[in-house]
Amino acid sequence: MQNKELESAKRPLSHAELTDIIDLCLWAGQMLLQQGANSLRVEESVHRLGTGLGCEWLDIVVRTESLTITASSGGEFRTKTRRVVRLGVNMWRITAVNDLSRHIAAGQIDRFQARAELERIDAQPGEYNRWLIAVMVGLACAAFSQLFGGDWPVLR
Repeated sequence: MQNKELESAKRPLSHAELTDIIDLCLWAGQMLLQQGANSLRVEESVHRLGTGLGCEWLDIVVRTESLTITASSGGEFRTKTRRVVRLGVNMWRITAVNDLSRHIAAGQIDRFQARAELERIDAQPGEYNRWLIAVMVGLACAAFSQLFGGDWPVLR
């Protein structure tokens, strides 16, 4: 069967199922945006997640401060928006959510397992050690200083 035939063979989702799936998609997209993923990565991962869980189609609008998703199934659609309130960088979380979306698209994970996995990903400590951040920022500043003609004797 081709992919389009599989899409049309999906059974229509109930109101509760569609609502649950769009909430999972928003949660995954919010995590991606909060951790520094680009808009294309967010759109692709969220679309894979939603269609893998049974939606016929998703329209996704990614902005710096919010995410809006319209999901459809069986002629019904739901639109929801979620704000992104804090931003950071955590490549592990981006990779984990992206991998989850690929497993869902492959049919290896259902929506209940997806929720449990998103809870596990979200519960992981997200902050890097403050001393590590300070050292890395210092090294970055030193590198920029060298790029712009700075010299080590200035430190004496």
